[in-house]
Amino acid sequence: MNLFSPNENDFNFILADAGRDILINGIATRALISNLKVKSDYDDKYISTLTELSQGDRIEYNGLYWLIVSEVNGKRYEKYKGVMRACNFDIKFNFAGNIKTFPAIVESKVFDIETGQYMTLPVGKILMTIQDNSDTKNIILNQRIIKMDSAWKVIGIDKTKNGLVILHLEKDSFGSSDDKENEIANRWQYEHIYKLTINEGESANILKDDTLQLSVKLTDNGVAVDSPSITYVSSDANICNINNNGLITGIAEGKAIITAQMTGKPDVKDTISINVKVNHNYVLTITNESATLNIGDNLQLKYTLTDNGVIVDNPNIIFTSSDNNIATVNSSGLITGISIGTVTITAQMADRPEINDALQVIVQEVPISHNYSIVITGGATIKLNQTQSYTATFYDNGVEVADQSGTWTIKSPNPDGTTNIYATIQSQTGNSVSIKATSTSSYVNKYLELVCTLNSDNTIKASKQIQVKSLF
Repeated sequence: MNLFSPNENDFNFILADAGRDILINGIATRALISNLKVKSDYDDKYISTLTELSQGDRIEYNGLYWLIVSEVNGKRYEKYKGVMRACNFDIKFNFAGNIKTFPAIVESKVFDIETGQYMTLPVGKILMTIQDNSDTKNIILNQRIIKMDSAWKVIGIDKTKNGLVILHLEKDSFGSSDDKENEIANRWQYEHIYKLTINEGESANILKDDTLQLSVKLTDNGVAVDSPSITYVSSDANICNINNNGLITGIAEGKAIITAQMTGKPDVKDTISINVKVNHNYVLTITNESATLNIGDNLQLKYTLTDNGVIVDNPNIIFTSSDNNIATVNSSGLITGISIGTVTITAQMADRPEINDALQVIVQEVPISHNYSIVITGGATIKLNQTQSYTATFYDNGVEVADQSGTWTIKSPNPDGTTNIYATIQSQTGNSVSIKATSTSSYVNKYLELVCTLNSDNTIKASKQIQVKSLF
């Protein structure tokens, strides 16, 4: 079956089955597109569609732009049929700053009807075929384009083919207003690229009540603009302000952003950060009167910071210890004693370490509070005429100690009130004693009291009651 000569009843079926989605002058439709070139010198294809088709129509198909280059003699067999040719370039035309892009067929040879052969154009000349529409009608003689790394000038306009405009162009020299990179001729003749630069850089410092004159440079397409109109704005007029001539005045300590912008074009701008400083006279003084603390105790460091004699509220102060093994200090100035010794605690401004003061702190051992007690151990009975030993154990705050001693004595707690001694001390040391019961039988079942008195504190005593027993 010949797809391009179907009978009238078959075409709709073939179009639905084998047709391709295309755009004709931006309108979606379907068409049959041949896959065979009509002429070997061009990328030409047949197109058949139910949509009205005319010479010069622009086709979008298979990712390319095409132009109908053949005459279309109306509708035949319920369809329109023509030849379309692929556009090999997109050409940018500059209409006084309004850039329009047209798909175009650019060639360097023409078909000679008399000889039936293609003739190569002279060097430096090309032909360009584009659609004839409301935009291309504005193309005039001597209008310039940039393509194929060259500038071209229109030297002829041929509108003898309906729907098409054939332009004759010759090479031209590049001009200073040409944008070679983006292939736009005379771009800078109509377009401006402004750049504004603050010469003082990205930041500057001034003192309170001092001034700084800004200098700016405005360029248009790289060329300096004489006496530009500049508008200045401060982000915080309480820190610094700026007048219409770019003169900055420091008002108070802090930072502000100054923006210089081209008057009428606020996007053309530059900024500078202004740091306003004050002549400070800081004095840091530690006011603690006491500089002695015990191990484990705390001491809060007290201080004042003044600036030109005025107390600074909530200053940022850093505290350090010369020896953390003796005493530490935290971020709030709280000192803690660690071990015996002398240490220097320093307070300094966080951002001005040369502003500082120091305190010498003595850490001493905690005074000990003694609580002595004595425990006597040994038998609760002793037999007549026998010797028996007793020991004393000394405690300080409930902990046994070996550096204490006692003196031993015996007294007789007789119920009858007598002061008879029923035993005698044979020998004694600081923590032991040997006693001997008497041999008198009349002392049987009598009691004596063994007493140990602390040598270092005679108010501390311990006693043990011992009963005298018969030998048998």
